[in-house]
Amino acid sequence: MVTQGEDCAPFRISATTLGDLLLKGWDKSPTKEALVFPGERKTYDEVVRSVMDRARGLKALGIGRGDHVGILLPSSIEFVETLFAIAMCGAVSVLMNARYKAPEMAYVAQNADLAAIITNDMVTEHVDFGRRLVEAFPGLPKASDACALALDGAPLLKRIIMLGGRSMPGFVDQATFDTAAQRVGDAEVHASRLTVRVRDTAMILYTSGTSANPKGCLLSHEAVTREASNLANYRWSFQPDERAWSPLPLFHIAAMLCMLGAMDVGGTFIGQPHFDAGESLRQIEDERVTMMFLPFVTFHQAMITHPDWDKTDMSSVRLQNRCFAFMPERVGQAYRE
Repeated sequence: MVTQGEDCAPFRISATTLGDLLLKGWDKSPTKEALVFPGERKTYDEVVRSVMDRARGLKALGIGRGDHVGILLPSSIEFVETLFAIAMCGAVSVLMNARYKAPEMAYVAQNADLAAIITNDMVTEHVDFGRRLVEAFPGLPKASDACALALDGAPLLKRIIMLGGRSMPGFVDQATFDTAAQRVGDAEVHASRLTVRVRDTAMILYTSGTSANPKGCLLSHEAVTREASNLANYRWSFQPDERAWSPLPLFHIAAMLCMLGAMDVGGTFIGQPHFDAGESLRQIEDERVTMMFLPFVTFHQAMITHPDWDKTDMSSVRLQNRCFAFMPERVGQAYRE
């Protein structure tokens, strides 16, 4: 227990809004790398510019204070920028599991009272968000106005924005979104940002729903920024040159707090769209990772049995955050060696 007096000196309670947390990191380190993902990296300057552009587009399409906006994106710089853009508008991010199938998407859209969904045109062996959304909302391709949808089962959902170069009937495409953004200035975005209070809802995360439908958990700006700041400054002792890494999905609170903690001190967050042991080892060495946020033992086991384990330079790592009660001897031995 902390007692009154000198022992209390290092402790500060820090709570702000998501938008201001980003700007605090930008104030500290405008030209430093903020986010690194495979094949892409951006400085704080570049992230803030992209966030403002996206926020202007959202405001132009009618998104405002208290609106619920679904994020259906892979873990990426685009995901983080979208999260902050929604916060700048005073709206609420609803983090949609990128693995959701059509029935789960339809359920969350209705249950969370979504006013909009932001997705992208990614098509891979496992992911085609556009196709999944059409399966969730069969009336989408027949919509007469992509900016004023009227979908069965989701009466409040008025627009689905598809980032990227692809266009699909019923979706607001990137060109339309960017054109709309030109009607709104940065000053209007900042005016919205300044109306946000720390105890306003910042995001809604859904539980796994293993035995029933997922339940939405409402988290305030204060809750997420206070926890991220406390973890970064007291538990992990992050420094401005911190390079924090986590391959966990950003629609989960664990990776979210690691990312926000790094940005709280003006450090760098390094992530992946999905966990891959070989890519993880490459990132740890090439990006000179200082903190590994990898809670689950199965991930560690995949890494220590990868052919590149023995030749990976992990000398930059000063800290690991793990969340398992017992470390298998094989895992502990591999790290000690």
